[in-house]
Amino acid sequence: MEQAVIIDMDVTLIASAERHVQGLEGGEAVLNAVLNATKNGLSGLDELFHDGGMVREDVRAIATGFLRDATDLEGTALEDRVDQLVTAALKYLRTHQNDFKNI
Repeated sequence: MEQAVIIDMDVTLIASAERHVQGLEGGEAVLNAVLNATKNGLSGLDELFHDGGMVREDVRAIATGFLRDATDLEGTALEDRVDQLVTAALKYLRTHQNDFKNI
């Protein structure tokens, strides 16, 4: 189940870039833009999307919703686990790039 959430987070990133970032032609350009923006975590998405953090928060909301349904975590423990899930999603994206070129 957790892997499905990780993939959902990655699909959200790619699909958002595909729809909202001007000048990206083709799946590889979209993927590379997202990979470059997330080299140091989700904060780079703000510059890519120029959206005040909306996509970054959407990705975190996917992780938060899953964890609230699947665990009893709250507060700092929940936020720490969300951070871990986000990190896992970004790692998955980097190690499974071919899966995300044609979303």
